[in-house]
Amino acid sequence: MLARLINRLLIVRALAGMTRLETLSELDSFHATFLKMNLSGTIFIALNGSAFAVGAELAWTCDLRIMADRDFVLGLSEVLLALTPGGGGSQRLPRLIS
Repeated sequence: MLARLINRLLIVRALAGMTRLETLSELDSFHATFLKMNLSGTIFIALNGSAFAVGAELAWTCDLRIMADRDFVLGLSEVLLALTPGGGGSQRLPRLIS
């Protein structure tokens, strides 16, 4: 909620860009982009490769994921730092595997 408020007010966004709040603002932008992807009529496809953090969340946002039979890895590396994934990965992954 704080991130949305920061992004809506241009002056606050400019000031936040000079502090650590910039990361929070960018995280809200990622989340908004993922929601727009889901609401659009376009089909998104993620192809081969390892993906961590936002990259993994982006792959889980796509409608189709194609991965070669190799030692590729997907994961939410934020969890190792005791951070909650902010792009919706903690909700998307359980929905995909259930």
